[in-house]
Amino acid sequence: MSAGIWLQETKKEVDSWATNNIYFAKRFRGTPLSSSSAQYLTSFNELLKRGGN
Repeated sequence: MSAGIWLQETKKEVDSWATNNIYFAKRFRGTPLSSSSAQYLTSFNELLKRGGN
């Protein structure tokens, strides 16, 4: 599997994970993702921008 395809598939999984976590966080705590999780996702998306094109 090429790196580009791997990154795309991994991004789909992370996006799904993030969507689910935002939903549950809002439902149960009334707050969005914790700052550490948001920071992780921001870093991950920056990695994709650099390496996924």
